[in-house]
Amino acid sequence: MKAPPPQTDRPALDSDRHLTWHGWLFQEWGLLILAAVMAIIIWEITSSQVISELQVEDVRVELVIAGQDAERIGAVLNQPDTRVTLEMNCSERERHAIHAALTKAGGGIPVLRLQVNPEVGKDASRAISSSRDAWLWPVDNASDIGLRAKMPPGRVYKIEGVQQVNIARPPTIPDTQALAALGYVLRVLDPDTSAAADIKLSKAFLEFRAPRAVFAAGEQTLAMTPDALDLRPLLEATPLPLGKLQTFELSFNGWAAAEQDRTTNDPAEQTRVAQFRSNLPLERVTAKLVLERVEARAFTGRLEVLLHPDFTWDFEGQAPDEIVREIVPLTFKGKLSGPADALAEIEKAPELWDWAIWVSRPDKGWPKASTMGAPDERTRKGVRANIVWVPLNTDWVRRGVRFVPDPAKGEDQFFLKLGLRSKDG
Repeated sequence: MKAPPPQTDRPALDSDRHLTWHGWLFQEWGLLILAAVMAIIIWEITSSQVISELQVEDVRVELVIAGQDAERIGAVLNQPDTRVTLEMNCSERERHAIHAALTKAGGGIPVLRLQVNPEVGKDASRAISSSRDAWLWPVDNASDIGLRAKMPPGRVYKIEGVQQVNIARPPTIPDTQALAALGYVLRVLDPDTSAAADIKLSKAFLEFRAPRAVFAAGEQTLAMTPDALDLRPLLEATPLPLGKLQTFELSFNGWAAAEQDRTTNDPAEQTRVAQFRSNLPLERVTAKLVLERVEARAFTGRLEVLLHPDFTWDFEGQAPDEIVREIVPLTFKGKLSGPADALAEIEKAPELWDWAIWVSRPDKGWPKASTMGAPDERTRKGVRANIVWVPLNTDWVRRGVRFVPDPAKGEDQFFLKLGLRSKDG
């Protein structure tokens, strides 16, 4: 019998037990490659062959209107960032392909486009619906895998030509009354501007090819109010920029957000209107104004009566305190308020303005010649009248000069006796 090998020739079990992971990886690399290949084969089989109900969530919706329909319709979703979930019956590989196509179309985020049908019908708008509008699926086999998504709420609006929207006078901070209380007025330098205007706009209106419904309800005049002009920096400046032309570029953020003029009481429609307005192209509009200090001065001048010479008149009761009746022509001392430079001009040119009594039309009409024989009809009592300032230079009015009647002195309203002058004079 052969003798067993010496003790020193037996395998070293301790060396196997203490083999490092580097050594094990070097010895077993073939098994690792085989395991990896098997995993890939199994994934390939399961990802392409196993069909199940899958989803792609949080997909943003984007409306699409064909170029030839852009002048006929406009569309907007109820919410600006509407998201939907895509459902499908497919393999995991197909789901990944769909997600990749959506992400590519959205430039990094999943986006699904919805083609808007241009047909609206007789009404001015209609709801977005699956019966008219259609998804633009990102893959060709959408019907094979049952690709579907819930139609998002929104509306399609009919566009009927270009809408002209007037630009309203921008409000100011402080407002006109607060400025007057501080002793200031606004005016414009352009002599062609209306006397009622204190701010000059570079455009009177803007035009949009958009649905009328997003501008106003019914048949009312379309108007857009700019955001308020903040005049506080002017008032806080040292020195005050009085008499200097100031230019502001208007913004319409409040109007675009539909905060100022509501076209409807429906919250969903208000949101849609705000979305539509915020996407409209706005032209540059500027406002120009001049800040002036307000002063008040008393001016004495001739007082005329704005009445046809065929009529006679006299005061019924107390005349205003500042009317001097003892001389002819009558004189009146009244207070004018306006920019200091304009008041200085008025003081130097008394021949270019007058005071006048404005007679309101009697409630029973003007006296008639047929009533001359009736003594009770020769004189009409209780005819209302008031004093007005009549400048020949209308530029003073445009610059903000106003008569400030004193009610305590009877300057705001008083009464006259009114009748027809007799034929013999």
